[in-house]
Amino acid sequence: MKKERLFLSVGALVIGLIVAVVAFYLYQSAKVISPQKNRPLTNITKPTPKSTFFLSLTEPRDEEVSNKRVITVSGKTEPKVTLLIYTQDSEETAISSNDGSFSTTIAIAGGVNKLSVTAASPNGEIQTIVRTVSFTSENF
Repeated sequence: MKKERLFLSVGALVIGLIVAVVAFYLYQSAKVISPQKNRPLTNITKPTPKSTFFLSLTEPRDEEVSNKRVITVSGKTEPKVTLLIYTQDSEETAISSNDGSFSTTIAIAGGVNKLSVTAASPNGEIQTIVRTVSFTSENF
Protein backbone atom coordinates (compact mmCIF):
# COMPACT_ATOMS: atom_id res chain seq x y z
CA MET A 1 0.00 0.00 0.00
CA LYS A 2 2.81 2.39 0.84
CA LYS A 3 4.59 1.65 -2.45
CA GLU A 4 1.45 2.41 -4.44
CA ARG A 5 1.03 5.76 -2.69
CA LEU A 6 4.66 6.64 -3.37
CA PHE A 7 4.36 5.78 -7.07
CA LEU A 8 1.11 7.72 -7.39
CA SER A 9 2.59 10.74 -5.64
CA VAL A 10 5.70 10.75 -7.85
CA GLY A 11 3.57 10.20 -10.97
CA ALA A 12 1.24 13.06 -10.02
CA LEU A 13 4.24 15.31 -9.35
CA VAL A 14 5.79 14.53 -12.77
CA ILE A 15 2.48 15.04 -14.59
CA GLY A 16 1.95 18.31 -12.69
CA LEU A 17 5.41 19.57 -13.68
CA ILE A 18 4.83 18.68 -17.33
CA VAL A 19 1.46 20.48 -17.34
CA ALA A 20 3.04 23.55 -15.66
CA VAL A 21 5.90 23.71 -18.20
CA VAL A 22 3.52 23.38 -21.16
CA ALA A 23 1.20 26.04 -19.72
CA PHE A 24 4.14 28.42 -19.13
CA TYR A 25 5.44 27.88 -22.69
CA LEU A 26 2.00 28.56 -24.18
CA TYR A 27 1.62 31.68 -22.03
CA GLN A 28 5.02 33.06 -23.07
CA SER A 29 4.51 32.34 -26.77
CA ALA A 30 1.10 34.03 -26.77
CA LYS A 31 2.49 37.37 -25.52
CA VAL A 32 2.34 40.19 -28.04
CA ILE A 33 4.58 43.21 -27.61
CA SER A 34 2.68 46.23 -28.83
CA PRO A 35 4.58 49.30 -30.01
CA GLN A 36 4.09 52.30 -27.81
CA LYS A 37 3.10 55.28 -29.90
CA ASN A 38 3.88 58.89 -29.03
CA ARG A 39 6.47 57.86 -26.49
CA PRO A 40 9.52 60.12 -26.34
CA LEU A 41 12.85 58.45 -27.00
CA THR A 42 14.66 59.47 -23.84
CA ASN A 43 17.22 56.78 -23.24
CA ILE A 44 18.41 56.20 -26.80
CA THR A 45 21.87 57.61 -27.38
CA LYS A 46 22.92 58.94 -30.73
CA PRO A 47 26.19 57.60 -32.05
CA THR A 48 28.97 60.14 -32.23
CA PRO A 49 30.33 60.59 -35.71
CA LYS A 50 33.78 59.18 -36.29
CA SER A 51 36.47 61.77 -36.63
CA THR A 52 38.48 61.82 -39.83
CA PHE A 53 41.05 64.05 -38.17
CA PHE A 54 44.13 62.37 -36.70
CA LEU A 55 47.19 63.20 -34.65
CA SER A 56 50.13 60.93 -33.89
CA LEU A 57 53.43 61.56 -32.11
CA THR A 58 56.67 59.82 -33.02
CA GLU A 59 58.79 61.77 -30.52
CA PRO A 60 58.95 61.79 -27.56
CA ARG A 61 57.78 58.37 -26.45
CA ASP A 62 55.57 58.19 -23.38
CA GLU A 63 57.55 57.98 -20.11
CA GLU A 64 60.80 58.79 -21.92
CA VAL A 65 63.78 59.92 -19.84
CA SER A 66 66.05 62.58 -21.37
CA ASN A 67 69.38 64.03 -20.25
CA LYS A 68 68.75 67.18 -22.33
CA ARG A 69 66.54 70.10 -21.32
CA VAL A 70 65.43 70.72 -24.92
CA ILE A 71 63.61 67.84 -26.58
CA THR A 72 62.24 67.33 -30.07
CA VAL A 73 58.49 66.91 -30.54
CA SER A 74 57.56 65.40 -33.89
CA GLY A 75 54.73 63.53 -35.47
CA LYS A 76 52.11 63.56 -38.18
CA THR A 77 48.65 65.04 -38.64
CA GLU A 78 46.62 66.68 -41.38
CA PRO A 79 48.33 69.25 -43.67
CA LYS A 80 48.47 72.88 -42.49
CA VAL A 81 47.16 72.19 -38.97
CA THR A 82 48.03 74.45 -36.03
CA LEU A 83 49.69 72.62 -33.14
CA LEU A 84 49.98 73.85 -29.54
CA ILE A 85 52.68 72.16 -27.45
CA TYR A 86 52.68 72.74 -23.69
CA THR A 87 54.84 71.77 -20.73
CA GLN A 88 54.79 73.17 -17.19
CA ASP A 89 57.39 75.81 -18.12
CA SER A 90 56.93 76.58 -21.80
CA GLU A 91 54.66 76.51 -24.78
CA GLU A 92 55.31 76.35 -28.50
CA THR A 93 53.18 76.77 -31.59
CA ALA A 94 53.82 74.90 -34.83
CA ILE A 95 52.08 74.35 -38.15
CA SER A 96 52.24 71.02 -39.94
CA SER A 97 53.77 70.90 -43.42
CA ASN A 98 52.01 70.06 -46.70
CA ASP A 99 52.38 66.34 -46.00
CA GLY A 100 51.14 66.72 -42.41
CA SER A 101 54.46 66.12 -40.64
CA PHE A 102 55.71 68.45 -37.94
CA SER A 103 58.81 68.81 -35.78
CA THR A 104 59.76 71.41 -33.19
CA THR A 105 61.77 71.67 -29.98
CA ILE A 106 60.57 72.55 -26.51
CA ALA A 107 62.28 73.04 -23.15
CA ILE A 108 61.37 70.79 -20.24
CA ALA A 109 61.87 71.29 -16.50
CA GLY A 110 63.82 69.05 -14.17
CA GLY A 111 62.05 65.92 -13.01
CA VAL A 112 58.77 64.64 -14.45
CA ASN A 113 57.02 66.78 -17.11
CA LYS A 114 53.58 66.45 -18.68
CA LEU A 115 53.81 67.27 -22.38
CA SER A 116 50.54 68.12 -24.09
CA VAL A 117 50.27 68.34 -27.88
CA THR A 118 46.99 69.72 -29.22
CA ALA A 119 46.13 69.89 -32.91
CA ALA A 120 43.28 72.06 -34.20
CA SER A 121 42.05 71.37 -37.72
CA PRO A 122 40.60 74.10 -39.97
CA ASN A 123 37.10 72.60 -39.58
CA GLY A 124 37.27 72.93 -35.78
CA GLU A 125 38.12 69.37 -34.73
CA ILE A 126 40.60 69.14 -31.87
CA GLN A 127 42.77 66.25 -30.71
CA THR A 128 45.20 66.17 -27.79
CA ILE A 129 47.93 63.71 -26.88
CA VAL A 130 49.55 63.82 -23.44
CA ARG A 131 52.95 62.28 -22.80
CA THR A 132 55.09 62.06 -19.67
CA VAL A 133 58.74 63.02 -20.20
CA SER A 134 61.38 63.15 -17.47
CA PHE A 135 64.62 65.12 -17.32
CA THR A 136 67.66 63.96 -15.41
CA SER A 137 71.24 65.21 -15.42
CA GLU A 138 72.51 61.65 -15.01
CA ASN A 139 74.31 60.15 -17.98
CA PHE A 140 72.87 56.86 -19.17
